[in-house]
Amino acid sequence: MNPKRIIGLIGGIGSGKSRVAEVFARHGARIISGDQLGHEALRQPDVRERVVRHFGPGVLDDHGEVNRRPRWGHRDVTRQGRRGCTSGRQ
Repeated sequence: MNPKRIIGLIGGIGSGKSRVAEVFARHGARIISGDQLGHEALRQPDVRERVVRHFGPGVLDDHGEVNRRPRWGHRDVTRQGRRGCTSGRQ
């Protein structure tokens, strides 16, 4: 019996991760999208509340959803929240 392999795709924006995942899927691979899971998590009220509590209300867009590309210079994004961000931006 062949063991199932787990393959992770990483890379920058526009590097072809989605395209490679599509090719794998056509060959029978099961795809789990971290980006899709992240979007779903941020739609959960308790997760959204924790993000806002940590980063401040400036991370919300005009519709009250978490903006995944926050404006770090915006006055409502707290300095403390930015310090806790894993992106390394200060």
